[in-house]
Amino acid sequence: MQQILDRTQQSLAGSFAALARNARRQQQLYYATVGLLIAIIVVSGLLLAALAAARHLDVRRSHVAQYVSGISLKVQSQTSFLRRTALTVDYYLAASSDAPPDTELLSQIRHTGLARSPDGKYVVLVPDATRQAWGEALPHKVWQLQQIATATLTTGMAFGLDAQAYVVAPDASFAILVSPAGIHAADLADADFAVRLRDDLSRHLPSPTASEGPAQQQPRWIGPVDDPVHRTPAMMATLDARAATGNGQATLVAASIPARSFLAGLARPADP
Repeated sequence: MQQILDRTQQSLAGSFAALARNARRQQQLYYATVGLLIAIIVVSGLLLAALAAARHLDVRRSHVAQYVSGISLKVQSQTSFLRRTALTVDYYLAASSDAPPDTELLSQIRHTGLARSPDGKYVVLVPDATRQAWGEALPHKVWQLQQIATATLTTGMAFGLDAQAYVVAPDASFAILVSPAGIHAADLADADFAVRLRDDLSRHLPSPTASEGPAQQQPRWIGPVDDPVHRTPAMMATLDARAATGNGQATLVAASIPARSFLAGLARPADP
């Protein structure tokens, strides 16, 4: 009887020990499973965060690229406008024609040296010394300047630009001011404003190098500087036309874009 009890006790002890070992194995497996799940969750969270950050950067990069593209488009438009205007100056200053200039325009030039178009969108300045030097050629010279002014205005409107444009002889013998928005009479005192305009534009220009020829000329961007007419901050782009005076200096073509207007026309990238 005692032996049966001993064997039963040993059997029960062995069973309990096996159950205890199995319980420990189950507990270890449970902890391992929980740890693995936690690791999977952490790694997944990190991956999602990395993907979200990458997407955020991609969106920001796309917005910045669009912003830079807008700036580039504006610069390219102004550059094309300057080049076409320079070609216009080259062509008409060398052109000869029997066509008379606008009668009212010529009359204003003869009397004051300052002539304004009927719509006020361009002004031609010819100082007294120049008028005397031109003499009988004055009507033809005024015709040339009128053609340059109207062609410049048309080109600017075709490009959808609202910038002011200036064409100034290096010796200030003439100047042309063009603005699609119109030029107010109060902005100009008299024909001698051509000298001030030449000086203001030349003050900001870098000195040309000896190796820099007309074919190598590139539009030069400067600013913000004070616009020579309105005296407000503006971005200026300048280019030398090939048409030159007797001393070999090139006629200067410039475009003035109000700084506030330039920035307002750019769509800044929004936060994603």
